[in-house]
Amino acid sequence: MAGLVDAGGAGVGAQHAAPLLAARRLPLKAASAVGAEPRLQPRHADVVLPVPVPRSYTYLIPAELAERVVPGSRVVVPVQRRQVVGLVVAVDVPAPDVPAKPIAAAPDGEPALSAALIELGRWIGSYYGAPLGLALRALLPGRCGACGVRPGLRSRRSA
Repeated sequence: MAGLVDAGGAGVGAQHAAPLLAARRLPLKAASAVGAEPRLQPRHADVVLPVPVPRSYTYLIPAELAERVVPGSRVVVPVQRRQVVGLVVAVDVPAPDVPAKPIAAAPDGEPALSAALIELGRWIGSYYGAPLGLALRALLPGRCGACGVRPGLRSRRSA
């Protein structure tokens, strides 16, 4: 059985071998033509929505939003014929069996919720039997669940 060779030329063979301390390698997609540069595989994120559904949805992370899409960040995602604000709970998740829709926008420069608040939301959801999306929505202040005022809605003061 042939062993693997790390960047320094040292062999890695049996199951008792020390783990490699080499730099983290990014997954690559095979090049389509000989001599062509390999491309990175698409990244995906699990997003929870403020709806009474006890699951997350997997969306494709566009390259231009990759730095802003982190756990705890708000994102705008397409759901049927509308755009909905959701929260990212995990990134670099496995690709779904069906083609994933891309995330439309990431309106914030930094995450709206920390890792500790996401864990608190998980606990709230399990303790009270609430979907994670609704539990995390309850942790956001005021209008953080929306990215702007929807057309046609007026406040009570202006009526």
